[in-house]
Amino acid sequence: MANPTMEARPRTRRWRSWRADERQGSGRGKQAQVTGTLDSVDLMHRLLSVLDLDPGDVPAGIFQDLCRACAACRHRSLCEHDLTSGRSERCYQAYCPSAHTLGTLRALERARKRLSID
Repeated sequence: MANPTMEARPRTRRWRSWRADERQGSGRGKQAQVTGTLDSVDLMHRLLSVLDLDPGDVPAGIFQDLCRACAACRHRSLCEHDLTSGRSERCYQAYCPSAHTLGTLRALERARKRLSID
């Protein structure tokens, strides 16, 4: 059995070697290499949009963790089905390993909008 810590180290080194401006936000490209498959990045972008969250406003480290959880999730096909059918906003909390984090991000966004903080 492979050691997951040893496998992650080259990715961590690659992440640390990027310039700070490349690590900001939730852009694609190199960040997709770190966070998992491009599919998990796409799914997370779609879910964030459904939840009225701007992926660019999510701190890079949090976005990276969300995508890693998505890449390892055993409910990805259900998530994709819910995204396609328009049920994600109502259903994701039942199976998404990132539901708590996404709920926190939504609460923060609602508070920011209420206070009109930019």
